Amino acid sequence: MNGILTWQGRLHDPVGGSSRGAVIRSRIQHFEENEKCTRYFFRKLFRSTTTINKLINEKGEEKCEEQQILTEIYDYYKNLYRHQAAQEDEMVELLMKLTNKLTHTEKSRLDQEITINEITEALISMKNNKTPGLDGLPKEFYTTFWESLKAPLLQVYREALSEEKLPNSMNQGMISLLYKKGEKTDLKNWRPLTLLGVDVKIIAKVLFFRLQTVITTIIGKEQTCGVKGRRMTDSLALIRDAILGIDLEKAFDSVNHEFLERILDHLNFGETFKRWIRTLYNECSSVAVVNGTITLPLAIKAGVRQGCPLSPLLFIIAIEPLACAIRENKMIKGITPPGNEGKDIKLTIYMDDLTLLLADNVSISESLKISEKFTKASGMKVNKQKSEILYINWREIRENWGLIEKKDTIKHNSIINLIKSIKYLGFGDLKVMLP
Repeated sequence: MNGILTWQGRLHDPVGGSSRGAVIRSRIQHFEENEKCTRYFFRKLFRSTTTINKLINEKGEEKCEEQQILTEIYDYYKNLYRHQAAQEDEMVELLMKLTNKLTHTEKSRLDQEITINEITEALISMKNNKTPGLDGLPKEFYTTFWESLKAPLLQVYREALSEEKLPNSMNQGMISLLYKKGEKTDLKNWRPLTLLGVDVKIIAKVLFFRLQTVITTIIGKEQTCGVKGRRMTDSLALIRDAILGIDLEKAFDSVNHEFLERILDHLNFGETFKRWIRTLYNECSSVAVVNGTITLPLAIKAGVRQGCPLSPLLFIIAIEPLACAIRENKMIKGITPPGNEGKDIKLTIYMDDLTLLLADNVSISESLKISEKFTKASGMKVNKQKSEILYINWREIRENWGLIEKKDTIKHNSIINLIKSIKYLGFGDLKVMLP
């Protein structure tokens, strides 16, 4: 640890010759003015951040003053990232649906000690010219001083794992809000991207590479994101005929940490790998950048950080029980495309975009019931305003795909029953779309 601090000190020392070269290579352009890279970084980030001039909270109150906006954002994310107790019965029921497990060999491989070669490969895999974390040290700094940094950095990781907690300089991120679409006054339409230090991203990347070697063992073929050999285009032809699209609101930011760890247990992950996950999230926090101002620190007690290399794989693991429950439910009938050996397909998933390919009203009702149980177990919520029902023209599908028409396939005269079943389950706000 002392070695890392020593080199950080040299970078911030305006008279160090080697530091001058590293700063230039790291594109820190104001070194001549005796400014530290952290100050430069903050100014650059603040200038590039989209301005938020007005927010409307859930009570319909307008917030236009700078302090009001800052407080509103702080309160919103404090509530979003707070720990919410999961319902035990629903959690146990969903965990029992998990059928895949790591082999003993895969489990042992994930639990091996981190090596210098692994952290070196992780660093090399990162792109240059990326915004650094709160410490202001970009990848180029680590590349320049790597021969001197790699051994002490590895020791820092080992000590962190032993204590199950990252050093204070590593466990805080910076949230930059990125506008998606919709009303800019609604914070739900902004994506919180967490900027992390390169030192944290290195260890997260090592764990990502390890996890990627076993992900196909534990994740069903319906998930096409983050799994080697699978592409989003694999399911595009099916998605166009979807009947129910479930949108999970702020899904990345809502994952219950206890639920995630218990999933890892059921999938036969070893104790060391689980300790690494606890280490990354134990007592971690973030500050949000709003109109050039930083909020107070936010404790991250739920969710997986958008911006962390490991997060996509952790998230698809967290959503796998939902996929398994739908897949294994015999009351849910999917579609049967040609070339699939007569087996039906019930769903496709790309990260948190869940598209259900259902044949009848019963299948829709059962899928929504499972989704409700999943929200109670996982901490995630179904976004009723963005989830959509699509009525399918079955004749066109039969002609194009040679699908088998089932006796209870939805017809024009049964669309009312479909809407009634949705309202009965508490999903009355779902949009119903007709072709």
